[in-house]
Formats: sequence, structure tokens, C-alpha cells
Amino acid sequence: MTSTKQWPGQVEQAELASIAQQIREDIVDMVYNAKSGHPGGSLSAADIMTALYFKEMRIDPAKPDWAERDRFVLSKGHAAPVQYSALARKGYFDPAFLPTLRQIHSPLQGHPHYGSVPGIEASTGSLGQGGGIAVGMALAAKLDGKDYKVFTLWGDGEIEEGLVWESAMAAAHYKLDNLIGFVDWNGLQIDGKITDVMNPEPIDAKFAAFGWHVETVDGHDVAAICAAIEKAKAVKGQPSLILCKTVKGKGVSFMEGDGGWHGKAPDEDQWKQAIQELGGEPAPISADEMKALVEKAKAALAGDEAHAAKAAPGKAAPDQTSYVIYAKDGKPEQGPATRESYGKTLAELSATHPNLVVMDADLSKSTMTANFKDAAADRFFNAGIAEANMACMAGGLAASGKTVYISTFAMFAAGRAYEQILNTVASSGFDVKVAASHAGLTVGEDGMSHQMLSDIALMRTIPGLQVYVPADAAETTAMIRYITDSPGPAYIRLGRAKSPILFDDAIDNAAYDPTQIRTLREGGDVTLAACGIMAGIALEAADLLAAEGVQAKVLNISCIKPLDMETLLAAAKETGAIVTCEEHSVIGGMGAAITEALSGTYPVPVLRLGVNDQFGQSGTPNDLLKLYGLDKEHIAALAKDAIALKA
Repeated sequence: MTSTKQWPGQVEQAELASIAQQIREDIVDMVYNAKSGHPGGSLSAADIMTALYFKEMRIDPAKPDWAERDRFVLSKGHAAPVQYSALARKGYFDPAFLPTLRQIHSPLQGHPHYGSVPGIEASTGSLGQGGGIAVGMALAAKLDGKDYKVFTLWGDGEIEEGLVWESAMAAAHYKLDNLIGFVDWNGLQIDGKITDVMNPEPIDAKFAAFGWHVETVDGHDVAAICAAIEKAKAVKGQPSLILCKTVKGKGVSFMEGDGGWHGKAPDEDQWKQAIQELGGEPAPISADEMKALVEKAKAALAGDEAHAAKAAPGKAAPDQTSYVIYAKDGKPEQGPATRESYGKTLAELSATHPNLVVMDADLSKSTMTANFKDAAADRFFNAGIAEANMACMAGGLAASGKTVYISTFAMFAAGRAYEQILNTVASSGFDVKVAASHAGLTVGEDGMSHQMLSDIALMRTIPGLQVYVPADAAETTAMIRYITDSPGPAYIRLGRAKSPILFDDAIDNAAYDPTQIRTLREGGDVTLAACGIMAGIALEAADLLAAEGVQAKVLNISCIKPLDMETLLAAAKETGAIVTCEEHSVIGGMGAAITEALSGTYPVPVLRLGVNDQFGQSGTPNDLLKLYGLDKEHIAALAKDAIALKA
């Protein structure tokens, strides 16, 4: 690197070309030092980024979280070098740190990561997701009456992703005239020409057909790009797309028009040649110098506190009262489904939580989010049958200060939107709650395609994502209130079928804490650890066992991640044997979580009751529970087997 010059203030049009040239030099230098990365598509986008960061966007590097700032989302996240360079040269951080790209411990990760570097608005890199995030940010601006603009940049190969078109449809549907997208149209992707791999053209006509205003420009003419942006800012009632005709590898003679430079670093001779062609002077960095640079970058950028995960507000000491009213008249009473209580509670919270936003994917009358829509229609957004885009939109809304609930059936939430929950929501610690209804076998007659039996397994592998399963309607109300006031991502598993009444409504109080295991029944011979609808069935099994002289402790595991290890360990030590009960696969679910937790702390026999590596099928909920052995008789039998295994 030959210069650490920055341009934090107003820039004259005549300076933009030299800034773009500096950005290209930075790109080559970063990728060379990293020995990996994506130079081709970063170089092709340099003029677009120059126009945005140094002329068109309303931003202040001294105040990266300024509420009135324009937002930019790099959907083609592999082009991170061009964004890092633009941010550094604008003044968000010292350009001297740029060569640390992709180094171990460097804040400059291989793809943009929210919270690592000031000015990064969202984690991207998994192609197709940036558009939905940008849509969410633009919706938030409309909700808040703000006049900021949201910009996003797609690659032309990236638009082969169906998720791009889900976000394009949503942007037009909601008339987001504060959203301006770009396509870097360089014509090449990893496996060849875009027209040979999977032809997305005519790109302009397709976006126009989706309801976008479209401008086509020379993507290397900064003045033309700025003029197109100004025209787009004046458009009313629809989003705008600026289609930028570019050259992959622009500015480096041997990279231009060569798709092989999509994801390849230059060797030393190529690096020297490229830097000299761009007007710089190669400056090698030794291993010791690089290590020192990384340490300086870590220290300088560690203070990005605005994006750090926020702790939950202080709460009263956990309420240890049981509130159990199960079988108060000698037999279990059926109450509302947990999804019903969820919808009712959201509607109540709408009045006290003005930043609460709810989204659904064309299932609001089934998930019961229609209740919230009736109470606060302006803060309810239907994503249509587009669950993955719904998760991305929620990320954009949350990045703009909203607490967002997204709802659909568990099969589509945990299954179809898994990767968006992982990459867009959880990796950024966004305040998005995934409330997935119709989980498990008790979906009933809809059959296998809708019976999600692996969602707990999937969701609990996602770092930072908490996983909850309420046992009945009363607990659902208390749980939703708690989760709403607890910042950060969460997954809540809800049922379609009516569930036994276990708790008095008084469980809904300020001291309720679902992360604490609640003891439903005391006993010293064996522990029955259950979640969801199985908690009531475990109590029935305890009655059977009591008739045979076996005293079973029954635990309600309402939070599977994180597990309440203190209560779990105490139960393991007291009873010496555990049976886990869940309406979920035995592979990876609650039973697996408990087994993993105890194996390294206090190993005792743990037998798991659940669905044994099978698909579901159609039938009534009760018939299915019986068919798959999720009933009191099987629980009682396993309990006796577990007792027999005690040392």
C-alpha cells in the first residue's frame, strides 16, 4: 500500500476517478496479502462504490450509526474488498488496516460481517440475501417517517438466485421508492458467461416487469452513475434499479474480462504488475508486520459497541412458584393451542411496544398473527409465500431498530429459511423472533410434508439463537412477553393442536423466566424431562408410575437452548435416571441436548422418547401420538427401563 489518504468530506466530481483508482489498488493489495479473495467482481464495482460513498450517499464516517444516514447493503458479499476500501478511504477506519483482509483475528473478514467493522450494515456473503435486508431497511424508514435512502448491490450471476426476485417483488409491492438497487453486469460468473450458465437476461426488462424503474449506464462512468442515482432519488411510488454495464477485473490488464479472476489471488509478479498499472508502488508486508497490523486493527475496531449484542433488561429473581393446575378435577383439561395464545399476546403487546413489527408468509390466520394485524395493521407485513425473503426482510427491519416476529409453519421456518436465519439474523444478533407454528406430528392430517420433526435439532446448532418450547397456552403468553423484552434472536416452537392446561394464568408475571426449568411434579425414582405438548403426557405417565409405587419427577423444559444446567444436574443427582419426552425426532432434539449436557458433567442413564428416524404420516393428532409411541404407556415403560439401568 502506497497511500493512507482519506476523503471524509465533500468530494469534487474531478476527484472521483482518482478515488476509484485508489480503491482498485487497495483491492489488488488486499487480495494478494490474503492469498485468497475475489478481485474480479470487486474491481468491476469500484466505480459504483465510488459514486455511492464519495458523492451520493448521506453518511458521516464520524457517526456510523447516525439515525438519518443512508444505508448500503453489499448483497454480492464476496466483493467485500471494494466495500472495505470505500469505508477506509471515506474515513470509517484507517486504510493501513486494509491488508489484514482474511487474516486470522482480523476484523476484515472474507465477507462483510455486521459488528466487525463500522459502516457494515448487515452480514452478507450468502448470495441473494442482501436485497431482502435492504427491503426491510426501506420498510423501517417508511414506518419511522425517515427520508433516508437504502442502496444494495447485486452481482449479475447472483440474480440467478430466486431469493433476489422474492425481494424484488416485495420492494415493488410495498412501493419502496426509497430503495435503489444496482446490478454489476460484467457478464461473467465462476463457471463462465452468465448467458451460458443460466441466462438472467434481459435484466432490465425483468426488473421493469417486477415493477421497478430501471436505468442502464456505463458502470465505469462515475458521472453517469451519479446522474442515474439522482434520477432514481426523484422516482416516486416504485423502487429503482441501476443496471451497470461493467468489465470484470477492470483496471488490471490481465484480469479484465477473464472470469478466472473471480476468486483467485495474484502471485507476487502479478501483484507487482497490477499495482504498477494502477499507479501505485508495491509495498511488501512481512509476516511480523502483518501480525502487528492485525493487532492494531483489532484494538482500533474493537469498540464498535453500537452493534454488540445487548444484554436483556434486568429482571426480578426467577419465580419458583409452580402454578401447576394440571388435572385439578382429576383429569387433564384441554386448553387453546399455543399458537392461539401467541397471536392473542402479540395483539396485546402492540399497544405497549411501538417498535414491535410482525411478519407472516401467507398463513396469518393459521399462525394467528392476524390478531396483530387487526390491532396494528401499519406494523404488520405479509411477505407472501416467500419464507426465506421474510427472514431477510426481518433482518433489515431489526437492523433499523425494530423487534420483529416472523411466523410461518415450522417446516418452512426451520427448513426453508434455515440459512437466512443463520446468516442474516443470528450471525448479526438481530432482534428477530422466529415463531414457528404447526410443529411436530400433531399437525395431524396434513401429513409428512408439514410435520416438522427436526426443527429443534436445526435451530439449536445456530450460534446465539435461543430455542423455546412452551407447554401450554398460559406459558406461551408469559414466554412471548419475556422474549419480546429480551433482545436477540430466538426460535419459538408452537403447536397446531389444542394442548392440556398445565399452568394457571398467574404464571404470566414479571418474574417468569422460561430459561429456568420448572418442576411440575416431585419424585425421587426417575426424572421425566418433557417439552411442549409432551409435558402433559409426561404427567399422565407419572400417574401411571405412581400407581405402581414409582415416584417420577416431571420437569418442563421450556428452554432447550440455553439449558438450565443447575436444575437439570440436581434432578440427575436426585433420581439417577432420566427419560426425555418430545414430539420431535430423537436425533438432535431436546433429548440429545440433555444427553450431551450430562455426558460431560454427571452421566446417568438417559433414555429418549421421540420419533425414531421416521417420517410422519396423515392421521388425527391423538392417533399419530399413539402410533409413534408418544404416549403415557411408552413413557412409563421407558422410565422403568431407565431405573433398571441405574448403577
